[in-house]
Amino acid sequence: MRRRTRAISALAGLALVTAAAPATAAEGSTSAATTVGDITHVATIPFEGRGSDIEFASREVVKLSGGATGEPVCEIDADGACLVDDNGDTVWQTEVRDFAVVGVLEQPPRVVDITDPAKPVDVADVPCTAYQADVQIQGDVLLVAQDGGTGRCSLPGGGSQTFNGSAVLDFADPRNPAYLSRIQYARGSHNHTVHPTEPLVYLSDSDLAHADGGNVPIWDVSDPANPRLVSEFKHLAHSPHDITFNADGSRAYAAAVSTTYILNTEDPRDPSVVATIANEGISISHQSDPTPDGKYLLVSDELGGGAAGVPPGGPVHVYDIRSEATPVKVGTIWPDCIPGSCQDPTAVPVSTSHVFRINPDGFTMAIAWYKDGVGVIDYSGMRGSQAAGTGAATGLGPRAVAWTSEEITNSWAAKMWQDRHPGYLFATDVGALHVYYVAELGPGFLGTGSLSGGNPAVYGAGIGVTQQEFISECDYTPASQGVDGWVAAIPPEHADGSTVLTARGSSAAGVYDLDLYFYDAECALLEAVEEEGDDETGVIPQDAAYVLVASYVGGPTRVHLSVR
Repeated sequence: MRRRTRAISALAGLALVTAAAPATAAEGSTSAATTVGDITHVATIPFEGRGSDIEFASREVVKLSGGATGEPVCEIDADGACLVDDNGDTVWQTEVRDFAVVGVLEQPPRVVDITDPAKPVDVADVPCTAYQADVQIQGDVLLVAQDGGTGRCSLPGGGSQTFNGSAVLDFADPRNPAYLSRIQYARGSHNHTVHPTEPLVYLSDSDLAHADGGNVPIWDVSDPANPRLVSEFKHLAHSPHDITFNADGSRAYAAAVSTTYILNTEDPRDPSVVATIANEGISISHQSDPTPDGKYLLVSDELGGGAAGVPPGGPVHVYDIRSEATPVKVGTIWPDCIPGSCQDPTAVPVSTSHVFRINPDGFTMAIAWYKDGVGVIDYSGMRGSQAAGTGAATGLGPRAVAWTSEEITNSWAAKMWQDRHPGYLFATDVGALHVYYVAELGPGFLGTGSLSGGNPAVYGAGIGVTQQEFISECDYTPASQGVDGWVAAIPPEHADGSTVLTARGSSAAGVYDLDLYFYDAECALLEAVEEEGDDETGVIPQDAAYVLVASYVGGPTRVHLSVR
């Protein structure tokens, strides 16, 4: 190890900078670029109609000879014959496979086998046709939403059933979903939300023009063949467009068009209002999701219902809800800060935020932005700030991890399933389900960032680094040689004393020398790895929370971190 004169263990006066808007045309300006970051289109599943929602589920199913398709595979005896049970029925082999259910407006939702997400296979139609077609899955129950007019489902024994509200289906075998019953509700089901721990469904009709105001019917589906209305919550100004529960179901967040609400759902059959968030700068509160730690709330604004003709449409608003009775707005995420290609004002619908999903890391989100594409946004720099206003005002704005509009006609929803298929982004569109791969969120990939080269006042930060908290809680002095650094958070599962981290660089100058500095959660230096050479590799110490990557020599350098 080389000896160097550095004061790397103290980081005083650090100003982490994450630009709220892309700085160069290469990263997406308002005129041209359609792709940001490392995102690859890997597959398309075509269908008739416009895709709406997407949900995911794993199920143990009969093994087929071709994986997603083919003939059932039986268990065999010593003679190679198929086994039969005591009733004389064939015993089939089983395996766990992964499925996406894709809602399609006024067409049957599609069931797609995504066990290999790079090679998805359309395996079944859900036997219902509905407008809106929001889909929800809990256990072996699948819900399909119908809002206004009449939906229709085919019955297992023949015939059909009409409904306005939500159709309830048996989803035990995703390759053969079957109608069970309906939740009939005159005002319709624009969206519906299944409680995470109770067999309850909250309906969101999204209506404004009702004399009796907002209403949330709460249905018991413990017997899916016989849903039962248990209560109606009538204490909102308008009915929600959508509702999201936190992980344990003790809170619900209602995007109620003109207002956003935080609800106490400790008794999910009898909720109450905890906080009311006025629509400050929001046209339509469309979706409101809490971060996994419950500290922040992201609210999307579907400006004018997506037909206002006012670019750049509605942003995503970020609220600090650590004091949930008094939420504080800390920033907004605008489309011109992400792909940077706003639509013509005459285009209908215009660019506007739509369906998103926060990833389990709590720092990134997948989102569809109508005609301006789909992608992944890192908003970790906006966390930790108590300042009102925009992220740009604090210098801690959002970052586009990856973005594309090249295959997108008019995307409604974009979601990831990081628990099962890290790095893959699924997006609905007109006539297709698109699958993308985002390398920065793939397995074994820890992060990517930039070293400015010789600028000790500039430290960048990656996904998972809550920049404002990092600045206020850690004391780092830049290197005495005048180099800068880039900080990444280390997921706890990698801080085990055996996981190997590799930092690889790329530089136009062709000269760099990366070093690694591991710190614990209290910012104490645990270990420094300062070997000669361009790239650097080291074992992540136990209890490490951050790694600082610095370049001893060289100019601007792009850094890629991976683990094994």
